Amino acid sequence: MRVMLFAVVAAFALSPMAAHAQTPSPTAQALSNCIQRSTTAEDNVVLMRWMFVAMARHPSVSSLSNVSDAARTSANRDMGTLFNRLVLQACPNEARAALQTDGQAAFQVAFAAFGQRAMTGIMGHPDVTAAVSEWATFIDQQGLAGLATRQ
Repeated sequence: MRVMLFAVVAAFALSPMAAHAQTPSPTAQALSNCIQRSTTAEDNVVLMRWMFVAMARHPSVSSLSNVSDAARTSANRDMGTLFNRLVLQACPNEARAALQTDGQAAFQVAFAAFGQRAMTGIMGHPDVTAAVSEWATFIDQQGLAGLATRQ
């Protein structure tokens, strides 16, 4: 079970390109489809909050966030509840078949697709879009224009 949980966590860490690098089996795709059908916008928020809390623990970015132990516990509890609902209640037949056919890889495929969809929704929010584009104010526009005119 620990290995399966690691696989799920690892799926979130994979880039969308890596997560979809190989074509998923029909059973893994069925699990992914069931999870996609069974999740809501609120579930996307649960996933993103959990990912944020987890990433905030990395030493390179931990100084940028002050996540309390209570908030971390809450995010972990909410993510565990969501995982249980999706795998054990909403999609148990698909999860069983995918696990028997593909093992942990099926969960990686299914949860990576869920993570990608959730990330797309979060990144599409106008406040996030504005924040993401703020770095462009620090681009050397003259230097960039020079690249276009030099041969």
